[in-house]
Amino acid sequence: MAEMVINADVSVPGSFGHVWGAPLVYNGGYASGWVAYLGGYGLQFSGQTSVQTDLDGNPIGFTVTLDGSFTLFTNGAVVGSGTMPSFTYTSTLSDGDYAVPDGNGGWQLGIHGSPVGSTTPLGPFGEFITGLDRVVYNGSDGVDAFDGSYFYNSMVMHGGAGD
Repeated sequence: MAEMVINADVSVPGSFGHVWGAPLVYNGGYASGWVAYLGGYGLQFSGQTSVQTDLDGNPIGFTVTLDGSFTLFTNGAVVGSGTMPSFTYTSTLSDGDYAVPDGNGGWQLGIHGSPVGSTTPLGPFGEFITGLDRVVYNGSDGVDAFDGSYFYNSMVMHGGAGD
């Protein structure tokens, strides 16, 4: 069964909104890696990224492979971790994808989400999430919050002692 499993270690209400279509953003020069905002939390993924350039050094595309592990954060604090199947995407810098130098020797990259609010088509990562069999959220021992209302697949919510 293909699923995303989110494990909250700390009782912190989610503080981020949900971005439609689940776009991914990357800032490699500052070592933040790939980030998406889902369920009220930020998810920071590990994996590999390569940028393709033309002979003048201008970006013409990029490839990302997320290895399936991520940290869960809110307001700059790590509050959990998770796993999912690996995700690979190759961009030709179309449909709203972008690649710009970050001024620190790396790149700011973006993979598009939904082009118009809450409508389909979702972005590539949003399609990946909705293609999973389910999303499992394992809460901490405190009071937890996770907004699963924008997922188009099965959600399984497990609360800790605080539910």
